[in-house]
Amino acid sequence: MYDFSFSVPWGLASIISGIVGLSRHNDQSYGIVILSGILFIGLSVRSIKRFFRGQLSPDGVIVKLAVTSGLTYWTYRRYEATKDVHPAGALAAMGAFMILFYVWNLFFGPAPLDPPPPYTAPKKRQ
Repeated sequence: MYDFSFSVPWGLASIISGIVGLSRHNDQSYGIVILSGILFIGLSVRSIKRFFRGQLSPDGVIVKLAVTSGLTYWTYRRYEATKDVHPAGALAAMGAFMILFYVWNLFFGPAPLDPPPPYTAPKKRQ
């Protein structure tokens, strides 16, 4: 599986959880969760574009891993303080899964596809 396989849903889940947390708790720190979700989606779009050129995006995976680690730590601390399953507990659990996914992707991830061959015009029959 490529790094963008779960990153787009992870980004959407982060954005939705950030909005829910912001509306429930009126805590501005949930804005970080929303910005992280936007970053995940942006890096996933970049990975998809590189995928179609036959390249991998390990630098994007490293950035997503670092942001996910920080976000998971923050949401777990928030869960410990509030014991609120949604959004903090759910986001922490999903973040733990995504950390494992990104580490797997870095070390055992897929090989890039071959780039498409250049277009050649068909030969005319004589």
